[in-house]
Amino acid sequence: ARTLAVRELLAAVSFEHPVAVLIDDVHWWDDASTTLIAAAVEGIGDSRVLLVTAGRPESRLSPLLVDTGTTQVELEPLTAVQVEELLLSIASLPLQPWTGGFANELWRASRGSPLLALEMLQHLEELQLLQRMDGRWETERSDALIAELQQGDVLRTRLLDLDRADLWLLTLLATAGSTLATRVIVDASERSHEEVLERMSALEGRGFVVRHGEGWRSAHDEISEEVLRLAPSEASPRAAARLGRTLAAPPIE
Repeated sequence: ARTLAVRELLAAVSFEHPVAVLIDDVHWWDDASTTLIAAAVEGIGDSRVLLVTAGRPESRLSPLLVDTGTTQVELEPLTAVQVEELLLSIASLPLQPWTGGFANELWRASRGSPLLALEMLQHLEELQLLQRMDGRWETERSDALIAELQQGDVLRTRLLDLDRADLWLLTLLATAGSTLATRVIVDASERSHEEVLERMSALEGRGFVVRHGEGWRSAHDEISEEVLRLAPSEASPRAAARLGRTLAAPPIE
């Protein structure tokens, strides 16, 4: 029934005008979602529908689409030149000695990952080793800046800088693997509504989470994966139990 409904919706909307459907993080999908979209794609036929999915190579959706006339595009890590372009899209580099190798060091530290490159830039700004002034990157401590870049593992470093309460909130989101309503986070974390909002807003400001409607989700699946790697072995099962009890509880009238 759901497959038929999705097919009819796509057919009806695309009859009036072309439609593009963009779906991200398909490697996080469950079996029901994967089967639904694969069956819906088979029924698109000549409809004016462009379906774009994004996911990691291990995505379960990939083998279901190989015979449907799809084009698969593999995204390689960014090159040093592309990391420099990313850097310059945010702010320009002044003509100073330290800028000559800065982009290349950023590329090495991020291993070509856009997320890790942005994480490193934010980390350097939080340490006040790098600032944006009048649309330019500036530093007064170039030696310390380059030394910090060469440390690597920036995402782990930034997460380890958080206190236990913030890491627990991130563990709840990482364990859920989806958007959690603020109420659910409050109940599962056993903290006040005001404290959760304050902490989640601060985590959003630091790029770890994003607000999604009335709830919150991890800003990136790599952040969630690193959170779970850092968490004690008992943390994820405990988070799952807390979330299960909270979601199963009847709503308070």
